[in-house]
Amino acid sequence: EYAFWHVLARDVAYAQLPRASRASKHVAAAAWLESKAPERLEDLAEVLAYHYTSAWELAKAAGQAEQASELEAPTLRFLTLAGERALELDNAAALDAFEHILILTPAGHPERAEALAHFGEAALESRRFSDAAVALEEAITLFRGRGDILGAVRAMDTLRFVLQWLNDPRRFELDDEALALLEPLPPGPELIEALSNVAADAINIHGKPQEGLMLADRAIRVASDLGLPRPATALGIRGMARCTLGDAGGVQDGREALRLAIQTGQSREAAAIYTDFCITMRSFEGPRAALSTFSEGLGFAEARGLKLMVLWMRTTALPARLGAGELTETLAEAATLGAHAEAAGDEFDLVEIRGVQAIALTYRGHAPEAASFLDPLAEAARRPGRADFILGGLGAVAIVRAALGEIDAAAALLGEIESTPDLGGPSELAVYVPAIVRAALRIGEPELAERLVGHLRPRFPYAEHALVAVGAALAEARGETETATDAYADAAARWTDFGVVPEQGFALLGQGRCLLELSRPGESAAVLQQAREIFTGCGMRPALEETDALLAKATALSS
Repeated sequence: EYAFWHVLARDVAYAQLPRASRASKHVAAAAWLESKAPERLEDLAEVLAYHYTSAWELAKAAGQAEQASELEAPTLRFLTLAGERALELDNAAALDAFEHILILTPAGHPERAEALAHFGEAALESRRFSDAAVALEEAITLFRGRGDILGAVRAMDTLRFVLQWLNDPRRFELDDEALALLEPLPPGPELIEALSNVAADAINIHGKPQEGLMLADRAIRVASDLGLPRPATALGIRGMARCTLGDAGGVQDGREALRLAIQTGQSREAAAIYTDFCITMRSFEGPRAALSTFSEGLGFAEARGLKLMVLWMRTTALPARLGAGELTETLAEAATLGAHAEAAGDEFDLVEIRGVQAIALTYRGHAPEAASFLDPLAEAARRPGRADFILGGLGAVAIVRAALGEIDAAAALLGEIESTPDLGGPSELAVYVPAIVRAALRIGEPELAERLVGHLRPRFPYAEHALVAVGAALAEARGETETATDAYADAAARWTDFGVVPEQGFALLGQGRCLLELSRPGESAAVLQQAREIFTGCGMRPALEETDALLAKATALSS
C-alpha cells in the first residue's frame, strides 16, 4: 500500500512540473545514460528513445521551438535504433517507433524517405499491407527523386513482398525494374538480391527454371567476385531451379542454403528458404518429408517471432497436409488461416488456403460448403497470371464444380487451365493433376484430360507417380481395362511408398473397379477393402460410398 501511494505521489508531483522543466529532466536522464554506458547505446535504445521522445513532445507543447529542434536529431537516432532492434523481437513496438518517426519527419523533411521505408517494413510484418504499400511507394519516389538508387531498390525489395500478399501483379514488374536500375551501377549486395528475386520469378512465375538457374548462378558469382560470403538466398533459389529441372542435387543446395542463412543470423531469409525447401522435399520425397521440414521451419520462425513467416509457412504446408491424408487437420488449419488472411486483405495466401480447403471439402462430400467462395477464388487465382495459382485456384474450383454436377462451368474452367502458358513449369501440376483429370473424366471430357496430362513432365518423383496415376485413369476411360488395372496397381504402390494417401486410395479404387470389370471379383474385393480403409481413415465419404457399392458387388460375385 505504501509503495502504491509513493508511486501515486511521484506521478502527481511530476505532473505539477512545467512542461519545459519536465523536458529538461528527460534530456538530463538521457544524457546521464549515454555518459554511463556509451558502449551499450544500442541495448539502451528503447529507454533513450522514450526520454528523447518525451522531451521533444514536451518542448513542442511548451512552445520551446529551439529546444524541440535541438532534440529532433537524437530523438530520430534512438527511435530508429529502437525500431530496428524491435523488428526482430516485438513488431508492435517497432511499428510504434516508426510511427513516431513519421511524425518527426513530415513532407519535405530530408529523412522522410528513410522513415517511410522503415515504417513500410514494420507495417508489412504487422500485415498492414495497404499502409505498407502507400508508405513504400512514397519512399521509392523520394529516394529516386534525390538520386538514391540503392535506397529506392531496398524499398522496392520490401514493397515486392507487400504486393505479393496483396496479390498485385505489379510485384513482378518491380523485380525487373530494380534489376534494371542496378545493372549500370558497380555491383554490390543489392545486385545479388535483385538477381535472386528475378531468378525466383523466372522459376515460380514464368515457368523458366533454366533461366532462373542462370540468374541464381550469376548472383553467386557476383558475391564471389566481391569477396562476399556465399549468398544463402541465391543458393536456395539455385537449388529450387535444379530440382524443378529434375536435378536431385538441388536438394543439397537447399540444405546448404539453410545452413548458411542460419549460421549468419539471416532469420527471415532462413524462414523463406525453409518454405521453398519444403516444397522441394514434397516433390522429391513426398508430403510426410515435407511436413517434417515444415515443422522444423515453423519452430525456427516461431522462436524468432517471425509471425508473418509463420503464417506463410502454415499456408504453404496445406497441400502437403492434404496429400498426407490429414483432412481434418487441413480443414481446421484452413479455417484459421483463412480468417487471418481475410482480415489482413492477404489475397496471396487466400488463394492457396481456399483452393486446398475446397478440395478437402469435396473429398469429404461437402462440396456445397465451398460454393460461397468459388467465384472470388477463381478471380483471385487469375489476377497475377501465375500458372501455380491457376492450378491450385482454378483447378480447385473446377474440381468442386464437377462434383456439384455443373458440367459447363467445370468444362470452361478446365479449358482455361489447359490453355495457360507454362502450365508444366510449376511443381503444383503434379500435386493437382490427378484430381483435375478425374474431374475432367467425370464431366465426360477425356480429350481435355489427355491434353492436360500432356503438360506434365516427369522431372521429379511426384510428377513421375502422378503421370502413372493419370495414365491409368485415361486407359480406363479408353476401355483399356487390363492396361488400366496394371497401371493402377503400379500407381497404388508408388503412392504408398511416397505417402500420398488420398491418391493411394483412388488408385486402389480404380484397380478394384477394373478387376471387377475383368470378372476377377475375389481380387477386386481384396483391393477394394484396402481402399475402404484409407477412405474411412480420411473421412472421404463419396469415395467410400463408391467403394462400398463395388465391394458389395465383388463380394456377392465371389461367394
